[in-house]
Amino acid sequence: MNGAPLVFYERVFSNIRKLTLEEASELSGTFGKRAQCAYLGYASYSVAVEDGSEVSGHVRIECSKRELHKPEEIDAVPKKFVRAVSIYMEDAKNENVCRNVVKRFPYGIYVCVLRSSFINKAWIDFACRLKALKTIMICYKLEDDSLRLFKKLVDCGNLLLLHTYEDACEGGMMEVLKSLLCQDQFEELEIKNDGEIPCKGYVVRELLQFWSQNNEKLRGKHLFVLEKCEDSVKQLEEFVIHRKLSALVPRLLSTPGIISVPECLSLLGIQWALKRCSKEECDAVDKYYRQHHKIIANPSCVYKFEEGQRCDLRRLYISFECTSGRDIEEIRPASHTGHDQLSLMRGTGLLHLVFD
Repeated sequence: MNGAPLVFYERVFSNIRKLTLEEASELSGTFGKRAQCAYLGYASYSVAVEDGSEVSGHVRIECSKRELHKPEEIDAVPKKFVRAVSIYMEDAKNENVCRNVVKRFPYGIYVCVLRSSFINKAWIDFACRLKALKTIMICYKLEDDSLRLFKKLVDCGNLLLLHTYEDACEGGMMEVLKSLLCQDQFEELEIKNDGEIPCKGYVVRELLQFWSQNNEKLRGKHLFVLEKCEDSVKQLEEFVIHRKLSALVPRLLSTPGIISVPECLSLLGIQWALKRCSKEECDAVDKYYRQHHKIIANPSCVYKFEEGQRCDLRRLYISFECTSGRDIEEIRPASHTGHDQLSLMRGTGLLHLVFD
């Protein structure tokens, strides 16, 4: 590989995430040196689109954390170094603004943040043609017409990540999430609950139920729950305890709904339903499902939930931040050496599930 041409390295590094590029820069030989050069030059561009105009655009040099706000400074940055572009859409009515951003930064991987419940057909048609659009964040529940248009973008099969708020998952959006999770290229669903709007509290439960019926399609997909996670953790606890009990008493599976677990028994139940993963198991999850790509504060160890027979074995890998009421001691991926304290899971601000 040391004799590979420069264009080879440029092509390889063009689609690598910043964290992966940083790790690659520590490798030895020509590959490591080329990766280091790419990382040192890695830049991102962020801009808000409001009333058909760009607002507050700036370039960030990731290695030095330096931000450039003046137009002449932004224009001076070589366009091939701008690898990540985030567009914050206060309204998705004028696709021409986004088109101009793409022309300015043709080498970027794009993130679009939708800060409106309305999107129009012209913007969706543009987004469907933008192969470099890999991440969408939805901040508000989409109107019915906008949701139907958004399904068209999902059906294009380009998205790798979807970030949304729990209250935006109600109604038809749940079917969109399930469709995305079944797509081969899709990697990560992130659901945030900031506690500002009361939610019905069923999203995690319904996704877990969907996984139990479609585990082959969801294998290797990541689900993150952020900020107010207590209700989602309760849904996870009830699901795994119910499924574990059902393996002993099969008729429980035909019971409508999922049994409610008394507060005093939930910790004992979850400790019974989940098992701590060994180093070998954690290494396997890292190798095949990139468990290590998420760095978190005070990480737990990795737990697993198993059900089914050898020919139809289903697994969930579970980890979380252990930051409730304690100082941040370390920031690293979850692993077999993490904190083994399931009692901290309800107070977490980051819950991570890997479907297998």
